[in-house]
Amino acid sequence: MNAACEQLLGITRADEGQYFGGLVRNPALTHAIEELKLRTEVKFKHSDSPQGLGTAQEAIELNSPTNENLKLEVRLIPLDDQRLLLVARDVTQLSKLLSMRQDFIANVSHELRTPLTILIGYVESLSEGTLDAPTIQHLTPKLEAQTNRMRSLVEDLLTLTQLESSSLPDSDRVSLVDGRQLIEALLHEVEALSEGQHDFQISATPNLLVECVEDELRSAILNLLSNAIRYSPDGGLIAIQWHEHDQSHVRFQLSDQGIGIPATDLSRVTERFYRVAGQPTHIHRGTGLGLAIVKHVLLRHQSQLHIESTYGEGSLFYFDLPKKLSF
Repeated sequence: MNAACEQLLGITRADEGQYFGGLVRNPALTHAIEELKLRTEVKFKHSDSPQGLGTAQEAIELNSPTNENLKLEVRLIPLDDQRLLLVARDVTQLSKLLSMRQDFIANVSHELRTPLTILIGYVESLSEGTLDAPTIQHLTPKLEAQTNRMRSLVEDLLTLTQLESSSLPDSDRVSLVDGRQLIEALLHEVEALSEGQHDFQISATPNLLVECVEDELRSAILNLLSNAIRYSPDGGLIAIQWHEHDQSHVRFQLSDQGIGIPATDLSRVTERFYRVAGQPTHIHRGTGLGLAIVKHVLLRHQSQLHIESTYGEGSLFYFDLPKKLSF
């Protein structure tokens, strides 16, 4: 045994001579050891050469006896008719990644299924040739809405993948950006989403610049603005600030009077496709990737998103950007 064996399996030198099944209580592993011992003994008796018996068994997964949060992959390799080599590997991180991948594929499939089903239904109706011109004209906006929904999802997925591929932005894409000008430009973009139903209040220091990738910062602020509009009631106030936080940082802050986020969900809302349960059905939801994109944009810009919210009263989002990025 080595030090890792003691750490992962909890076996010490003092345990020498003890029954392994009593030290590591896992029926599948104990059964595999006993079965392999018997098979190895039979092979040894019928083999002219005792060498070359070391064929590894299929891996067995179990939780570490010393820490339930650790996932181990254990393999058994016969050395001879008297000895087995047990190799245990910590695969906790790999297991989490595989689980995340499965969840991701399931979520993407779920998000695409609804618009695809609607589109297929409309296309089948059109292909039958029984629809008159007014009906086709009525269907066209619905077809466009579903295709736009799928396009938004694909675009957000590509953006998120690109952001996750590197922890730092490319230095040749970094430039000085005036936050006030950027915010004012984005407010013009979201006017159509608001449909004049919200009051916007801007308090931004002019000529206050930060080093950033402008497209990425634009995406982060646009996602926060879109969410504020989407989850705020008509007539609600959305307040945006852009001020110097200290000598080396600038703070962006956005507050709304929307439906808020329950305290139990605050730590998870930046996860991909995570949505708060029990929200009003009339709310037009986005792709479920917006806050995940914000999170990764800020990580690449040496910052992080802070959220304060009271359910039923509104939310506050803010982050502090360094004026100058360090590479």
